[in-house]
Amino acid sequence: MKTKLASCLLIAILVILALSPCVAGEHFMLPPDANPILQVEKPTPVPQPRGRHLTVVATAYTPFEPGMTSGTGLAYDGRPAIPFKTLAVDPKVIPLGSRVFIPQYGWFLAHDTGSAIKGPRIDLCLETDHEMVHFGVRKMEIYVVPPDTPYRMAW
Repeated sequence: MKTKLASCLLIAILVILALSPCVAGEHFMLPPDANPILQVEKPTPVPQPRGRHLTVVATAYTPFEPGMTSGTGLAYDGRPAIPFKTLAVDPKVIPLGSRVFIPQYGWFLAHDTGSAIKGPRIDLCLETDHEMVHFGVRKMEIYVVPPDTPYRMAW
């Protein structure tokens, strides 16, 4: 009997301790002038580039020999293919020299082509074979800013 009474008393004390901040007004109290319905914060919009929006199939490549992490991999226009900056495109879809914004990766420059890059496809230049294989084939949303667009107009 004493054990049952002690258990009930212990539970009652724990409940009182748990609720005491609410009763004392320390938690869950809104200021008198607060209107929670009107104070819902809207997310701050992220600026989107003003380029042409495209949905593309994306793959990846490395500009180096297999197993190497440096070298002289050159893009179609003769410039070095720079990992995470160079993009291979079909020039009929994305003009060479265009700046391309990929939301997951940032800005790339379209200055390479590839025999398998036909239509709405892109090939991202990555640094290692592991990154390339891990990237696989993905459907992505991109924004294309033509080469003749002033840089300040890209955003």
